[in-house]
Amino acid sequence: MNTLYLHIGTQKTATTTLQHFLTENDEVLKTKGYTYPMFPEIFYPYWDNTRNGLFLGHPYFNKHNVRNREKEKDFYNKGMARLHEIFRSYPNVILSEERLWLELFYDKAALMKQLIDDGREYGYQIKLIVYLRRQDVFAESYWNQQIKSTITETRDVAQFIDEFEHINYYYVLKVITDVAGVENLDVVRFDDAVKGDGIIADFMRRIGLELTDEYTITQEATNSRLSGNTAEIKRIINQMDDLLIGDQIYLKDRVNMVSDLSSKKYKCSTLSEEERAAFMERFKKGNDLAAELYIHDGKPLFSEDYSCPPKWEKDNPEYLDDVILTSAAGDILLYRRVKAAEYTIEKLEKRIEKLESALEKQTRRIDHMRHPMKALIGKVKK
Repeated sequence: MNTLYLHIGTQKTATTTLQHFLTENDEVLKTKGYTYPMFPEIFYPYWDNTRNGLFLGHPYFNKHNVRNREKEKDFYNKGMARLHEIFRSYPNVILSEERLWLELFYDKAALMKQLIDDGREYGYQIKLIVYLRRQDVFAESYWNQQIKSTITETRDVAQFIDEFEHINYYYVLKVITDVAGVENLDVVRFDDAVKGDGIIADFMRRIGLELTDEYTITQEATNSRLSGNTAEIKRIINQMDDLLIGDQIYLKDRVNMVSDLSSKKYKCSTLSEEERAAFMERFKKGNDLAAELYIHDGKPLFSEDYSCPPKWEKDNPEYLDDVILTSAAGDILLYRRVKAAEYTIEKLEKRIEKLESALEKQTRRIDHMRHPMKALIGKVKK
């Protein structure tokens, strides 16, 4: 039976690395009856097209940050029609989209049921793969990602995690299994995969393949975090009015230029050990049930060691320096872009000059051909 392997996240579990690997090795996968297809007719601006499952549940926003649900519906229908075509050539299709975990939480079982029903109609089964990271580490990392990659997130981490509910893993897992069946869900501790032989090798085994020398890993795709003071600096920048989605690329590049240096000078954690322990207490019952029902190895779902660097403080001695560096990074980026634009303009101007010269010569040649006597007189005079 045809199988749709659906990698649903969660976010911040090396999904970018995995998606780039699958994209890069699609031709090898095809020789084994698998494919990680692209959907060129479906385009989400500002999102990496290696996330080939975007059409399943990702919201679509225009440049003014207004959501277009009609566009989302159109993308879903086009994506599913293309999926049905692909199954005619390959029995195993892999889709990856980490936001599906959020969609399954907020839309409850609606999306999952829609996919299950489609599979029954078109003759394929669904196997879901999800990697779980300890909730405090996940929330901290996800807050960092939202601060870095959006222009609307302005909450500090305390406000953010207080409203953070979709990492009640057991709740979402139960929603999925109530519709898809526990036998079709593969739940993995992210740390176990990383500490083993890596996320890529782990994922390949879960879809029935082995990571061999046939495959290449030429791009170390990472989704780096903002470190040191840079997350707080970007959070404050996000409070500016009238920012557009396109502005985000420039702003993110600015703080990224400073992030590594800030981290070396000031090692800190977003949450304290005490805050981590208190936060994790919210999920203890659900985590125990998830470990028992989905992992089956007799161990707790996650480690209870909450040791970490000291919590970030605004009055740290490196803060002002990093603000200055971020400002300078913006000037440097702008200077580089202006110089690149000037170089492009210069090349275009030279090309235009050559084209104008060629056009002038061609015009004279045509003119002489049209007026042979004029051309002859011109030669005599010379």
